[in-house]
Amino acid sequence: MSQRAKTLSIAIIVAVLAIAFLWMLVTPINDRQTSGELLLPGLSSPVRVVRDEKAMPYIYAETIEDAIRAQGF
Repeated sequence: MSQRAKTLSIAIIVAVLAIAFLWMLVTPINDRQTSGELLLPGLSSPVRVVRDEKAMPYIYAETIEDAIRAQGF
């Protein structure tokens, strides 16, 4: 791989990371649903997510698989 190709690859990676970072800055956190109920297909039993005064979520589930699925959602 030539030096020019390496430089171009690094520039593209930096640009993509910069765009992703800027997207995170401009996307309002308040747009995310933090109360109410959601239907998440694939759970084996109900999962409860409770947030503390700093909005830190705590996940309560009967199985680790359900907890991981709820966390990823």
